[in-house]
Amino acid sequence: MNVAAMGQIFGTTQAMNRGETLEAPVSAPPATSLVATPLFHVTANNCVMHGATISGGKLILMYKWDTAEALRLIEREQVNTLSAVPMMTRELLAHPDFSEYDTSSLNSLGGGGAAMHPDLPDKVVETTKRAKPAQGYGMTEVCGISTYTTGDLFLQRPQSCGPLVPTLEGKIINAAGETLPAGEAGELLVKGAPVIKGYLNRPEATAETIVEGWLHTGDIGFFDEDGFLYSGRSSQGYDPAGW
Repeated sequence: MNVAAMGQIFGTTQAMNRGETLEAPVSAPPATSLVATPLFHVTANNCVMHGATISGGKLILMYKWDTAEALRLIEREQVNTLSAVPMMTRELLAHPDFSEYDTSSLNSLGGGGAAMHPDLPDKVVETTKRAKPAQGYGMTEVCGISTYTTGDLFLQRPQSCGPLVPTLEGKIINAAGETLPAGEAGELLVKGAPVIKGYLNRPEATAETIVEGWLHTGDIGFFDEDGFLYSGRSSQGYDPAGW
């Protein structure tokens, strides 16, 4: 539901930015998704498979990653979204036979697990002519994404991994546990319905990680004035060791 909500939020924002008058939020048609990462991971299972299920989308499953096979499947099945690690997106765009396949159905190329390299968002736009880059930041303990960014807003802030999803609160703290203002880096904490209740048979780890409902992510980052997260783990150009 967070994935669907963020897609609608960004679609509506971009339409408003183009000067369109909207009577209702922009809703995208059900996605045809190429599933190219393991279903035991939150990206494919929680963010792709569950999102497609709730919206009535179609899933195209790959047994293992093969760039040429991915291009064939995109053309044959008219895939419009691929959510994978950034290197897979790069391999797809750099394949020598990319132009030989009809990839005009693609409207989103992105994923998580690592930050998109600084040149990759623009490369997505330049190579496909239609698709927009997307990136999410999350972890198993929040059952998927914590933040998300795509389209024009991602291109405007390529070093950010986006604002928080609707069901999560977030804050940045220092070593003393004090909440830091926008622009100051520290540890990211999140709180909300997607946060796990605890680790199975590990009460000590649960007590250490989840304090008064706040999940200590262990990741370094900061929020800007507009609530966009810049994470030392998931956003390029920021070195936690230098903060």
